[in-house]
Amino acid sequence: MRKQILSLAVALLIGSTVCMAQNHQKGKADREKRIEKMVTDLGLNEKQAKDFKAAMEEMRPAKNKSDEKPSREEMQKKKKEVDAKIKSILTDEQYKKYQDIRKKDNAKKKKKAKKGRKDQKERNEAAGCTRQERAVLESFFADVKAEVDWKRIEVRKGFAYYLPEGVEGKKNLVFVRNGLYLGEIRKDRFEPSQAFAMVLQKKEFVSSIDFPAKDERVIRYLKGETVDVSDLECGKEKGWQLVCVDGYPLGWGKLVNGTLKNKYLSGWRMKVNG
Repeated sequence: MRKQILSLAVALLIGSTVCMAQNHQKGKADREKRIEKMVTDLGLNEKQAKDFKAAMEEMRPAKNKSDEKPSREEMQKKKKEVDAKIKSILTDEQYKKYQDIRKKDNAKKKKKAKKGRKDQKERNEAAGCTRQERAVLESFFADVKAEVDWKRIEVRKGFAYYLPEGVEGKKNLVFVRNGLYLGEIRKDRFEPSQAFAMVLQKKEFVSSIDFPAKDERVIRYLKGETVDVSDLECGKEKGWQLVCVDGYPLGWGKLVNGTLKNKYLSGWRMKVNG
């Protein structure tokens, strides 16, 4: 047992080290790419390009002897020194263009950081749901007749969950299970989950297709097949349908021109013999 634990610890250490190395390499490659673009945009000759790249490398924050990152004051001082060196390498016209490029880059960084703070604020105010995410969810939930407490809906990396009552708004909590998995937000649309279908009642969704238990299409649906339902009545002529059997929910489907596209969970589908 001790050997297994030790092996696992070593594997985790190696994995984290490899991951850090990969991130470092990616960051280095991105930085070199940006510098090469600046060299091209500024129209530097061979000697200028060499000196410019060396100066730009000096701008990177290096750790001190105590393996600590430099202070804000130290970084500002270093930046001024490097800027003076770059100014001596470039012509007046090139230096002016260089300053314009840096201003644009800084503006982009500030805009990205501001958006990140805004999204985080919205998540904090609405149990982890930004305005854009909520708009996508509301478009789907307009067809859900069940009562929904929006404060209990949380979106994590595109996956929407309905939190247990009483934990909404709590920060820095680690869940074994986040709650009811509602579905996934994919760009501007919402894909409901199998779990969500199973907790709904037929009357709680605006449009449903209800098969009799003896209908052969039930087995075809369970196998993951597309089925013709043009003979059955439903609330909407197209879009998401709650598929039921004798009034009990079975899964989801999407109706297009009388044909039900199968959205039954792939892991639950019946296997075809032979």
